[in-house]
Amino acid sequence: IPIFLLFAFRNLKNSTSNILVILLLLIFVSSVISFTVSKSIEDRKQLQQKHIAEKLAEERDPVAEYMFNSLQLEILNDTFIQNNANNYWLNQEEIDDYLYRNFFNGYWEKYQISFVLCAEGDLLLADGQETDCWNYFDKRLRLEGSRISSSNLFQLNNYAGRIDYIADIPIAGDSIARKLIVEFSTVYLNQNEGYPELLLDEKTKTSSISLDDYSFAVYNDKKLVYKTGNYNFSTRLKSNNLKPRSYFQYPLEGYQHLAYQKDNDVTILLSRKKYSFYDFLTSLAYILVIMSCCFLLAAFTLKYFPFHIQLNLHDFSTKIQLFLIGSILVSLVFLAWGTSFYIKKQYQEKNETTLQEKLRSVNFELESKVGSEEFLAEELTDYITVYLVKFSNVFYTDINLYTTGGNLYATSRSELFDKGIKSKRMNPQALFALQNESRAQWVQEESIGELSYLSAYIPFKNYDNEVIGFLNLPYFAKQGALEKEISNFLVSTLNIYVGIFALALLISVLLINQLSKPLLLIREQISKLKLGSSIELIEWNSKDEIGALVQEYNRIAIELNESAEALAKTEREVAWREMAKQVAHEIKNPLTPMKLSIQHLQRSANINSEDLKERIERTTTTLVEQIETLSNIATAFSSFAKLPGKELEQISIIPILKNAIELYAHSHLMQLEIPENLKSAIVLGDKDHLLRLLNNVIKNAAQATEDIANPSIVLTLEEVDEVFIINIKDNGCGINDEQAERIFEPNFTTKSSGTGLGLAMSKSIVDQMNGSIIFTSSQSSGTTFRIELPKA
Repeated sequence: IPIFLLFAFRNLKNSTSNILVILLLLIFVSSVISFTVSKSIEDRKQLQQKHIAEKLAEERDPVAEYMFNSLQLEILNDTFIQNNANNYWLNQEEIDDYLYRNFFNGYWEKYQISFVLCAEGDLLLADGQETDCWNYFDKRLRLEGSRISSSNLFQLNNYAGRIDYIADIPIAGDSIARKLIVEFSTVYLNQNEGYPELLLDEKTKTSSISLDDYSFAVYNDKKLVYKTGNYNFSTRLKSNNLKPRSYFQYPLEGYQHLAYQKDNDVTILLSRKKYSFYDFLTSLAYILVIMSCCFLLAAFTLKYFPFHIQLNLHDFSTKIQLFLIGSILVSLVFLAWGTSFYIKKQYQEKNETTLQEKLRSVNFELESKVGSEEFLAEELTDYITVYLVKFSNVFYTDINLYTTGGNLYATSRSELFDKGIKSKRMNPQALFALQNESRAQWVQEESIGELSYLSAYIPFKNYDNEVIGFLNLPYFAKQGALEKEISNFLVSTLNIYVGIFALALLISVLLINQLSKPLLLIREQISKLKLGSSIELIEWNSKDEIGALVQEYNRIAIELNESAEALAKTEREVAWREMAKQVAHEIKNPLTPMKLSIQHLQRSANINSEDLKERIERTTTTLVEQIETLSNIATAFSSFAKLPGKELEQISIIPILKNAIELYAHSHLMQLEIPENLKSAIVLGDKDHLLRLLNNVIKNAAQATEDIANPSIVLTLEEVDEVFIINIKDNGCGINDEQAERIFEPNFTTKSSGTGLGLAMSKSIVDQMNGSIIFTSSQSSGTTFRIELPKA
């Protein structure tokens, strides 16, 4: 599209109106593209919204499924369960408590868990009647469940917003076959906030859905059961008359809602913010900037600019444009960097404050349970672990308790230490700060692999104010939370700056030329300055810096005009003096022999000389000759003065060349060379002036070859591009360097009988025809005059 626009408007001139046409077309095309992209994005989001709604209807817990794979191996190999399996019904409470404490604590606390250890043939009271334990659960698994991968975990058909699993784990022991049935059920969706992401592999992470950009509600029999997100859902759902597994989409309050009817009773409502007009403008700004850059890139690449624009880095307007755009880009970079730094710092300070508050609350609660103890006894480990798990679910953070020696005593997240992800030794830097430096609390950044997190420590004291351990809260905030917060801000800021950037481009094209207009006006006026011509002043009413510059220009222009007039007057006076001097010199030369002749004739008459008649004839002849010389001098000066007055017309050079050489062809070896393909050579000039020009140059060549044994004068005519070139070459005595400097001066001559006006007149004729005359000379090879005349 930019290349199409480039060639479609290749003939436009460099004017504001035509540039505005290009900008309007770019804006129009960008708007069409932005609308198309927006429509495509909206369609894709609608499909994604349907997909998420379907997935929510059958939501699974990938973290629980992942953890169960390793958990069931520990249960299968646990000797306590194997040894006590045959006495399960007698010690059911003890065995269930053992399973809770050793396997299903921490993350599993969010589920309601029940255990049944069945042997083949055991009876179970279910639905008010006794039934075979194995057959009962086999039937449930067959009718209600679906196996998760190849494990012994089955997902039950559940309501939207509810997750139910059953695990069927075979237990080895005596010869009787047994299996442990574990039921998990929860009535809410949990986003696992605070849980370490490094426990999940990439496949497990991508299998779960994210509701970060959505609000979500579950209705059962049109009554609100559960909701999450920013949208304020109604407690009752209006009748929508949807059939099971059907959709209905509608906009409301700036949100796009999707109602998914799972079955006759359960309805899922998924809501997201609509694609707004602001989003459309943002997309338009991005596309417009990209299109403009592509347009300029195409112009640079193809080395072709419409409106005859050429980028000149020395141009004032270009400098302003580059400064404006560059300053905006630099400001954007520094703003992005400064904002990112500030948000990270603020985010860290907020997390530290939150973590310290949670640490004090946990310390207070735990102190109320074990504050009477003098030290952390080994038999209290399970007791304290239970409370740490409960506090962890309340405060949404992991809790670790270390001994005064820095060894792990109890934790709410044992799987991290059991899997060797974290060391059971306390961080040495924190231990040194609390033990040796007696710090009241210590917060530092720690990491596991690529996961960075804040970790807060505090001495745990009993009622006697004695330190019996160290309490630690590792705050596993999701790694994407900070990046998302920064990204959202930068995107919003970038949207604004892209709009500003597009506006700056528009301003730079439309307004900067207006700002530089007075400078261009001054430049134009300065380019017109010529000595002897009228100088126009610039009118500028504003008293700004430009006004001061205009005022200074007008002052200098007035002074220059006065100086030019004075200079012209002086030059005229000098010219008249020189002309008078030259005329006096030329007239004085013939007057001297005339005076002498008259004086000799007078003396002869006084003495009555015998040869008086003969003397009268000689004197008369001399006077006539000298009078003829005076007449020639007057004619030459008159011709030189009249040169600028002729009107230029189209004339042919070839017949004038042929006419010019006829006068000298009888006495010199004269040659004329004209290319055969050159039939006509038309220029703008005056025929008489051009003939006089050629006669003067040829006459000089003839005089230069008078003392040469084999004189030669060659005239050539050639056509080169837009000019005709006449070369007049002789093999005469040449012109020395001193003569070459003054050869075209009006009063310069190397001959006693010359007026010094011939070549000066020739130079004036060539200048009048907008041509040029130059010469090259050597005293050994002669002189060549080169006359260039532009084509008509």
